Amino acid sequence: MKPKIGLLGGIGPESSAKFYELLIKKVQSLGVESNTEYPYIILESVPAPELFLENPDLTMYKQGVKNLEKAGANFIVIICNTAHIFINEFKELVNIPIIDLNKETEKVLKRNKIKSITVFGSRRTINKLFRFQDILLHKISAEDSKVIDEIILKYNRGENKRKLEEKFVKIINKYSQKDILIACTELSTISRNRGLEHLDTFDILLDATLKKWGAV
Repeated sequence: MKPKIGLLGGIGPESSAKFYELLIKKVQSLGVESNTEYPYIILESVPAPELFLENPDLTMYKQGVKNLEKAGANFIVIICNTAHIFINEFKELVNIPIIDLNKETEKVLKRNKIKSITVFGSRRTINKLFRFQDILLHKISAEDSKVIDEIILKYNRGENKRKLEEKFVKIINKYSQKDILIACTELSTISRNRGLEHLDTFDILLDATLKKWGAV
């Protein structure tokens, strides 16, 4: 019997729903003959405080990983990129594996022989999460980074999405001559809506989830 997948979502809930949807579509693309062949998925979507803040309150996230283990999940997928900054704290709370986004992303970059990349995500994600050996990380400008944070927060609230998407596209086009990594669930949703084709942690996490589940 394949393992039960525990999804920890909620920041933001719309992007967490998109992850669930795309996970099912990827399973379908592999071939499904009956409903019994779909993965057993447990979704814990927490209305936790934003993780942009200094010393963010991780209480709901910590309870979330414990709830997933208690509910019978065999491994955990944390959908929010920024939450992976605190993955070691979460790992200490459970006895089941948590997929490590930093490690999975490094594997993909090295497999594709990417030597340098520009990361688009929250300022906290860019500054605190990714640490790769022999891969140079480029940062977007401080001004663009501030705007990106605003886009993420407002998009999660559902504010004027079309305008926010247009603003994001305008910024990312300034860096289109470089290899780009989309590293935020809200930005991933925007990229899909706008038909942007860049390396995306959403896809990396989806593929790692399927591999852990035993689909590939």
